[in-house]
Amino acid sequence: MEQILKPDKLNLDPQAVGAANRFDHWLKCFEAFLEASAAVQSDSDKLHVLHARVSDVVYATIHDAETYRDALELLKSQYSKRTNEVYARHLLATRRQRPGESSAQFLRELWVLGRACNCKAVSAAQNTEDLIRDAYITGIASNYIWQRLLEQGGLDLPKTVTLAESLEVASRNLEANAPDHAVTS
Repeated sequence: MEQILKPDKLNLDPQAVGAANRFDHWLKCFEAFLEASAAVQSDSDKLHVLHARVSDVVYATIHDAETYRDALELLKSQYSKRTNEVYARHLLATRRQRPGESSAQFLRELWVLGRACNCKAVSAAQNTEDLIRDAYITGIASNYIWQRLLEQGGLDLPKTVTLAESLEVASRNLEANAPDHAVTS
């Protein structure tokens, strides 16, 4: 039974889309494996098994941990970060079917992206405001402003507009005060 439950090595970029879900799944499989392993009882044994079930890149995150619990906390701090819902919604709104990707694969990926959006039950007015915010960010012409907005988490529509307008003013001021490098003859 132990061999059946043995999880793959954790080799996952914490910044990848869906990393938190993939990590949660890996952790559940790893914990089931530990429970089925009669030989793994002590905290020290669990730590050694954990070291064996992560890639060398992931190991760099936990190599200084002295206990199994400390190592788990380090992993959780890397993979279980709060989702930037604005960015997650942007990824969902702009995802297109890739060449060679079946419609079923495409739909599965949309579901993964949709879960990352962390949707909640809200009023129709709030839902409308969120949709307008998302369309505003997606449609903004300035790449600089667009990128800054996507980096922010927890923006509602008024905060989004205020931030975009202040970035626009700052951008204009920088352009106006930039030295003229035109060559004159």
